[in-house]
Amino acid sequence: MLRAFAPSATVRDEIVEFAGRSRIHQWLEDITRRQELSFEVVDVIPNLASIVAIVRASGDVPGSPFYLRYAFTLSGRTIDRLEIDLCASIPSCNGSQGRRLL
Repeated sequence: MLRAFAPSATVRDEIVEFAGRSRIHQWLEDITRRQELSFEVVDVIPNLASIVAIVRASGDVPGSPFYLRYAFTLSGRTIDRLEIDLCASIPSCNGSQGRRLL
C-alpha cells in the first residue's frame, strides 16, 4: 500500500499532517494498531484537481458507522497528497463537482 504514495507525498488526517513515506508508514501502522474498522467505498467523484472517495467506516468505535471524505491528488500513477475529513452527512461530502461513478 505504501508504494502507492510518491516519495514526497503528504497525508492530512483531519488536522494532523504526515510528510514522506516513512511518516505515512508510521501513520498507517498506528491507525491499524489503534482501531479495528472496516471501510466501504460508497461513492467516487473525480474532478480536475483530485479524486474524492466517500467511505463508510464502521467498527468498535464511538459514533460508528460514520463517513469519511478521502481526497486524492495524483502525480502520474502515485498519490501526491491525501486529505481525510470526517463528514457531517453524505450530502456535504458530495459537494465536489464531478461525475459520480458509484
